[in-house]
This record gives sequence, C-alpha cells and structure tokens, in this order.
Amino acid sequence: MNSSPLQQRFPLSPKKFKRKFIPSLFNFIILAPIVLIWFVFAGVARAQSFSADTAIFLLVIAGFAILIGIILNAWYIKEYIRRYYYSADNDFITIKKGVFAPTEIHVQFQKIQDVYVEQDLLDRLMGLYDVHIASATATSGIEAHIDGVDKEAAEGLKAMFLGKISSNRSDSPPTNRSMTDTASTTPNAPLDQNISSQTYPITSRWLILSYISSIIVGTTVFFVGFAFWSFLYSQGIDKAAGVSNSVAIRVILISAILLTIFDIVTTFIWRRNFKFELASDFIYCYKRVISTKEKRMPYSTVQDVTVSQSIIQRIVGLASVNVKNAATETFHTRNGEQRVINEGGITIPGQYANNARKLATAIKNIALSKNPSRTGL
Repeated sequence: MNSSPLQQRFPLSPKKFKRKFIPSLFNFIILAPIVLIWFVFAGVARAQSFSADTAIFLLVIAGFAILIGIILNAWYIKEYIRRYYYSADNDFITIKKGVFAPTEIHVQFQKIQDVYVEQDLLDRLMGLYDVHIASATATSGIEAHIDGVDKEAAEGLKAMFLGKISSNRSDSPPTNRSMTDTASTTPNAPLDQNISSQTYPITSRWLILSYISSIIVGTTVFFVGFAFWSFLYSQGIDKAAGVSNSVAIRVILISAILLTIFDIVTTFIWRRNFKFELASDFIYCYKRVISTKEKRMPYSTVQDVTVSQSIIQRIVGLASVNVKNAATETFHTRNGEQRVINEGGITIPGQYANNARKLATAIKNIALSKNPSRTGL
C-alpha cells in the first residue's frame, strides 16, 4: 500500500518488526518444549517398542513444524507493517491496519477527547512509542492508535493531533477540506444522489454467506449433540431413560435441521426488511424480524466511521460500515445522579468493499457539511 504524506513525515520505526516479532518468538520458545514432549509421549503410547531413531524422527518433525510457524509469523508481521496505513486531512484522521481482516477507522478531529503517548516495558527498551487518540466510543480506543514510532515521530504526531483538535474546536467556520493526504484508493462519494438501501442494497453474496454460516452452525450442533449422546449411550443412560439409540439420534438431527431452517428464514426476513438512508439531518436505520427497531442518528453525534472486513468477507470482496456515536444517559442512584456514556451505532452490512468505502466517505462529508458543534458531544 502506498504511504500517505503523514506516514512519510512521521514513519513507523524499522524497529517495529523486532517489537512484534520478539514476543511471538518468546511464545514459540515456550510452546516448543510442550510440542516436543507431546510428540515423544504420543510415540511412546502408540509404539510397543520406542527406539532412539523414532524419538529423533519425532523431534525433527516437531522442530520442523515449529520452524514453519516462526517463518509464517515473520511473514505475517512483515505484511502487517506493509499494509499499515494512516493519513489525515483537515477534519479526519484515518487509520487502516490488518492482513486477513483489515479494519479502517475514520475519527473526526473535533470529536477526539484524548491524545496520549504510551510505552510498555519492551517499548522502553527499544525506544518505541504508541500514539493513541480516543473519542467517546470504545472502538476508537481499540483501533485508533499508531504504534511503533520513534520519539521524534511520536512527539510530532501528538503535536499535529493537538493542533488539529484546537483548530477544529475554535469559533472560526470550518475550514475547507484538503484532500492531499487522503487515501488515493478511496473513491469520492456521490453526494448528489439518494444514498440508501435502495442504491446500496445488502448483496446476495452476503445472504449466501449467511446461509452457509447457518448450515455450519446447524451441523456443529448435530455433531456436538451426537457426541454427547454417544457418551451417555456408552454409560447405559439409554436403558435408564427408556430411549432407544435411533430415536435419540433422530431427535438430535431434527433439532439441528429446525435450528438451521429457523436461522435461514430469520436471516432472509431480516435482510428483506433492513433499510437505511442518509437523510438530510440524520442516518435512518430500520430492522425488523419479530420485533422492530428503528433508529435515527443525527450527524452531529457521529464519532467514528469504520469499514471492517472479516477474513471470509475479504475473500469474497465484502465489507461492513459501522457508524458509532455515544449518547449520555442519566441514572438515578441512592447517591444522586450518575451520567454514563453509552456507545451505540448503526451497522450497514453486506456491501461490496468499494461501495463500503463510498458510504464511509459520504457519511464523513455529510457530517462535516452540517457544521456540528465544534466541541463534540
């Protein structure tokens, strides 16, 4: 992935690979003796005569498996760092990371509540820093951080973030967005057209994946139930309960089939009834299967916009758009009132990856065009 101007100015440290590889290597060192002992004992248990040649063969196989694991882990870390991406314009910080299940989060500067730099013991030994930004949502606290930079880059990132936050919370009108530091792969959103579940429907590909997932769950339920009944049958429970083996297996099979059918039907109904729309002042979302859930999220309360993919979704080219906000709720206790920030949001699943990025860009642009309070929540 091409680096952004922000990455070129404040790059990740070359030490980041060692920082991530050393803990994983330590885990392999702990795991290696356990694997070797297991191989040896497995050989002893299966062979009547356990020769020295057999022991050496098992040790070589186990050592080879551990070596392959270390090589694959090193490749994963290299690929993770290569795909690590962060950029900033006048209004948003964008951070994208992940190899098999990448996550892309967009946090509005005016909604950032905290900026801090953190080090653990290994970071201190290697001279590395993690720069965290957090809005009022838990998602930003988990995803929105740039880890593995040197001290100069950490201080520069912190100063840049604080400067952006200060300028976005001033009383001056919002600045025109500079798109020079935005990912070149992010398409411009078509703001002049209706953006809703009519123009961005949940794809049939998502529905097929959901059906496959339902079948896998039903199959798993059957095999777990069958294994449990087999154990009871071996203990003679069938005679005590007066239930024959064939009847019990039929009951387990029918239960698994009914569960699968129910899950498939509810998924079909949910997808058919799911609606969303980017209205003039809020994001509208409607869901209904048995009960009905209708939500309107004002653009001024939007905190984070995230584009996420699971491993399977990435393989088939799908993604979900998650829009997070944080509403303050007041609870009355014996000691008085207690105000708690309760994170909520809207998820738009089953989009083609390119369309998911268009939706995320559209939500960002509309939220900014509404000129919300410059002080966040």
